Amino acid sequence: TNMFYITLQASNPDVIRKIIAGGITFSFSKSEQSPHSAVVTFPAYNKSYPPLNQSIYKIPLNRKDTLQSRLEQDSAMNVYNNELKTKLKLIGIRGVKEIKDSLLSIYNEEGIRAAAAFDANLDLTYELGLPLHYLGFDSKETSTIFYQVKLNGIYGNVTLMSTARGDMIMSVGENGRSFTRGLATPQKLLLGFDTSFSGEYTLANK
Repeated sequence: TNMFYITLQASNPDVIRKIIAGGITFSFSKSEQSPHSAVVTFPAYNKSYPPLNQSIYKIPLNRKDTLQSRLEQDSAMNVYNNELKTKLKLIGIRGVKEIKDSLLSIYNEEGIRAAAAFDANLDLTYELGLPLHYLGFDSKETSTIFYQVKLNGIYGNVTLMSTARGDMIMSVGENGRSFTRGLATPQKLLLGFDTSFSGEYTLANK
């Protein structure tokens, strides 16, 4: 099976938190104007596996005791990775006619692979592998894939509301109730709103 692999790495703690709690959604199409042929989100969550919303604290290396700092950082890496193994169990997928379920286990039989793990520097490496035919492409005929990469906001449906204190971030839950997430600081804006970029990828001819 021809596979399409994606590897990303994040070092900013807020970006890492956003990836883990909100997931990354990849959308693929044959042109910029055509509808998406596949949309994949990892990690995905449900009631059994609620979002893992955890701040990542990087331990600064102490020049006077680098060994001790490394031991502390290695310990933190193991704790964070154990959390990821426990909570990151689902892949969201839509737009693929061969797959009826909207959520798949990371141990699925459809050949979709996803994983995330911290390294010794507490940077996050994120990997996704998809059989190329799920994207609606034939590697012998189509040379270019158009894609969008979206980091989903961790608060769900969010808006800004002007108040006497300044702009506030508001989110709306599944029950329709509104929640105040606090002042619209740069950190909360990054975490709360979707951010994305797009581009095109040329497949190598075999």
